[in-house]
Amino acid sequence: MYAGYPPAFFGLFAILGGTYSYLLSPQTMTPRGGEAIVFQTEPTQWVAGSKSVGGLALASIGVWGIAETSLPLAYPVCVSVVGVWFYTLGLTRLWRNSLTKYYVTTDRVVETYQLLSVTQKTMPQRQVQGIEKRKTLIERLLSVGHVRIESAGDTGTSRIIARNIRDPTQLVNAIRE
Repeated sequence: MYAGYPPAFFGLFAILGGTYSYLLSPQTMTPRGGEAIVFQTEPTQWVAGSKSVGGLALASIGVWGIAETSLPLAYPVCVSVVGVWFYTLGLTRLWRNSLTKYYVTTDRVVETYQLLSVTQKTMPQRQVQGIEKRKTLIERLLSVGHVRIESAGDTGTSRIIARNIRDPTQLVNAIRE
């Protein structure tokens, strides 16, 4: 009877978190005087969604194994824990992706993230030193990628990483132009 409470609580948490993310998604950035937005994009949800679905499937297999198998309980419990871990990773990435936007203007590159407060990371166009486009195996299968933008004298804080972008080549071209 009480076994259904944790999944119900976690599901309610996911629904409320998703609604909160949707209602507070970042507003469009306002350009400075004389500046124009050249390109705008946001992360896709494909990678995060696939992690969540895969994790949920693993957790379900683990719970089934706990209830129905004669194997030692360590195996299905480990599968369940790994499944919940992947599910949680995917869920947090879904929320983060839904609250992030990237802009390329005539003067700068901007990453905007809004959860409880608005965080804006800005890099002037003239300071962009290197651009790296990258695709992991899952991203290649889902036709998305990462773009890493670094500035001169990179100390780790002067870096913007645009994750899970639908067409990373468009973002790279917009920055180079």
